[in-house]
Amino acid sequence: MLFQGAGVTDPASVVRIRRTFQGGVTAWPFREYLSVREARLTTAEPWFARQADWGLKPDESLGTVTVHLVAPSFFNTFGASPALGRLLRTDDDGAAVPPVLVNHRFWEQRLGTDRDIVGASLFLEGKRLVVAGVLRRGFIGPILPTDNPPAFWITLGTAGRLWPDRGPLTFESEIPVNLAGRLQPEASMRQAEAELQVMASRLASNRAAASHVGVIVEPVRERDARIGIGVLILLSGVVVIAYLNLANLQLASAKFRRSETAIRMALGASRSRLILQALLEGAALSVPAAVTGSVLAYRFLPLFASALGVGDTVDVTPQAPSIAVIGLLTVAAVLAGALPQLSTWATSTQLPVTTGPRHSISATVARRSIMIQAGASATFVLLAALFARAFVHVARFDFGFDVNRLVEAAGASGQTSSGIDAAYWAEAIHRVRELPGVDAVALAAQSPLTARITPAVHENRTSPGFFDVMGFRVLRGRSFTDEDCRTNATVAVITSSVAGQFWSNENPLGASLGRVNRRLADVVVIGIIPDAATNRIGLPNPGMVYRPLVAPGPRDVLVVRAHGEGISMVRPLRDALGGIDPTVRLRVWPLSHYYLPQLGYVKAVSVLAGGLALLSTILAVIGVAGVTALAVARREHEIAIRLAVGATHAQVLRLVLRDALRPALFGLAVGLVVVVVGGRFVAAVLYGISPLDPIALAVGATILLLSITLAALGPAWRASRLDPAVMLRQT
Repeated sequence: MLFQGAGVTDPASVVRIRRTFQGGVTAWPFREYLSVREARLTTAEPWFARQADWGLKPDESLGTVTVHLVAPSFFNTFGASPALGRLLRTDDDGAAVPPVLVNHRFWEQRLGTDRDIVGASLFLEGKRLVVAGVLRRGFIGPILPTDNPPAFWITLGTAGRLWPDRGPLTFESEIPVNLAGRLQPEASMRQAEAELQVMASRLASNRAAASHVGVIVEPVRERDARIGIGVLILLSGVVVIAYLNLANLQLASAKFRRSETAIRMALGASRSRLILQALLEGAALSVPAAVTGSVLAYRFLPLFASALGVGDTVDVTPQAPSIAVIGLLTVAAVLAGALPQLSTWATSTQLPVTTGPRHSISATVARRSIMIQAGASATFVLLAALFARAFVHVARFDFGFDVNRLVEAAGASGQTSSGIDAAYWAEAIHRVRELPGVDAVALAAQSPLTARITPAVHENRTSPGFFDVMGFRVLRGRSFTDEDCRTNATVAVITSSVAGQFWSNENPLGASLGRVNRRLADVVVIGIIPDAATNRIGLPNPGMVYRPLVAPGPRDVLVVRAHGEGISMVRPLRDALGGIDPTVRLRVWPLSHYYLPQLGYVKAVSVLAGGLALLSTILAVIGVAGVTALAVARREHEIAIRLAVGATHAQVLRLVLRDALRPALFGLAVGLVVVVVGGRFVAAVLYGISPLDPIALAVGATILLLSITLAALGPAWRASRLDPAVMLRQT
């Protein structure tokens, strides 16, 4: 998910082209795209996403999936190729039965890898389509894995057949589309942005509007790149500490095998033979571990992703680049295990073969080993504490409403019929309220994301009872009434963040919204509610302004709170609404289908990052125990002398613990510096937690000191129990 990319060729040149107006990001009207596509420095491809019910039979619903509507040139621009069948073509717009392309992962998970699927029929929103092909593995287009990758692709020209409000696309169409493209080889993002800025300003309706229109060209995978860097840092920590442990193990082995090596060289063993032995010993440790890890990853990673709610359209199976990295790490592990053994090169045949206190490891080398181990340990123990805090934050993520109980029915997702009016919605609300298992029902202009007032504030219009449906508690003031909606009262309910941002310590009740936007100067604040998740997880939530919904129409949304799981109400709601007017087809879907895939991805990243950090911590503690034992073994003769001249066992115990904790404190200082300076590299996977979170850092430091103390206790205790007479007799 993090490293295999979106399946596009040359991803470094792929960019997202955003249009801004008055500082907020907006979609491109299709008519403007028709001019922007003439840009010289970029190729721009339009696309937009819709949610659709899908099935293999006309009246069957197998769930709600994401569908991307694209231009036929989209696939050539981003380097897609079919695993089965063909790509979409320009002449597909006029086909009697629209063709559709299938996501490779979705084909595996939901269609059983049926190779006869090409030419077969499937149904989206009850409309028949024919499968033209299955895209190659890994391709999701110029989006992020967190952007709910599509299960299907169809052409923009056929959009109107499924969603009449999205067609036909003409030179005058205001239908909103997203733009993504590819930079020309000689162009930079800033140059392309400047060219598109000029074009967008010319397309503005008037000079005043032109001054507020802007263009942002940015890498598509910028956020995932930050996440990848964060996880890569943790993965590097696991590898570094594992290699340090292996090297220290082999270093200790070389110490105790010095006499053996001298004897073998005296008997005629060549250095090349000793080198080969060292490499084989390293391989014997590393290769089985690499094979076992690869098999476990291939077998259990998809199950792990599924358990965390990662969707059926994201491919998480290990690919060839991952296997290549494992091979390189295995070679590095072999070398890390072999190099300490190669220190025996310095051994000569004249070395006395004794068991006395002669050691091949100097005090300086041992001290540096402990410091390096302690520094690496401290860094990753602190990171582990940060990620543990982040995981707890994600596990307790509060949407501000019960996402599992909410269901929506959208009147704008395929209907512009005049039949969907206030009377239609009144009948719909009446019928839905009568259904068993429904707790509350209301209308909203848009949900869950809403129209912008400013970049930091969004607006929505709702009917009375909407806050009860969502579970929003009115903190101060009151909610809307039927009279407010009937008279189109100039009143509004705002969220706590809007109140804090624009009124600070003042009381906003009764105040004008002119502070938020001048066009709302005659609107009065009547209530304040808590903030809720109205943006993608991991991104800041905008403040909200809610106003009364007047004259409900075809673009509004029915929001229902079920008594139990919302998904269980999809079929009853669809049946109840379908009986009002047979010509009207509404799309019904649980709100969890929008939010839970995002939460699953966030949980997956948090678990992965936290797991790597925890593994680093365990390896670090093991390494510190091993290095401390090695240091004690090096000082056995010194300890024996101390005991012989009167040192107590308690004094020896304190001596060893002090020598172990001294580099630990040094490592803690180094780790704190590394985390403070480099925290921005892992900030992308610390959802809701600062890299400088004082609680996490304090807990991490405490865990480090306790772990090293416990790890050093064993060697220290054994050292304090040495028999000085036995040790001195061996010298």
